[in-house]
Amino acid sequence: MYTVTHSIGRGFNDSSYEHQIIKSFADEVLKSSGKFIKELLEEFQIYQNQQNLKFQSKTDNIYQILLLGTLWRIYYNKSTTIRKKHSYWRIFQKSEKRIDDSRNEYSNYNQENLNELFNYLESIKEFKQELNQLKILEKFLNNQLSHKVFKFLRDAIIFADWFKTSCKYTIGESNTNKIKLLYYIRLMGIEINNRKQDN
Repeated sequence: MYTVTHSIGRGFNDSSYEHQIIKSFADEVLKSSGKFIKELLEEFQIYQNQQNLKFQSKTDNIYQILLLGTLWRIYYNKSTTIRKKHSYWRIFQKSEKRIDDSRNEYSNYNQENLNELFNYLESIKEFKQELNQLKILEKFLNNQLSHKVFKFLRDAIIFADWFKTSCKYTIGESNTNKIKLLYYIRLMGIEINNRKQDN
């Protein structure tokens, strides 16, 4: 259970105090990540080592997974709506499968939908920095078997859902809409990056 230690509250504009809250919240996010994405973190790190990729810290990887889960939650439906408009014939071609899919949100957790999400985010040109950060994670997921992609996406999205709920209680936002949520995600990224530079 998430323990609430502080709350900024609506209308609070003391930036120094907000920074302290974000710093404390980042500690809780990093600590709690193992409850949601332990296996994904471990396998993602192994992949990076095997590919001799530039070293990324555990905190970097946690942030990227959290970012991916959050972007999926906010933009997945929009990305699939565009796909349906441009490929309407596929609705008829796969009508039976789509009826089954609509009953189970988890059935959407696959590489095709992941790639469509990235294509959509690239097309709206608002997330260049975030997409650069997610390139290695995207490549990692695209090299996994379908059942692994399903599990890893599910875990990342559950982690992102926990983050959103925790924002409400920690930062005092009763209505964490997508703009506020992205703001807090970016603050989290800045805090994690600052920690890396301090080491």
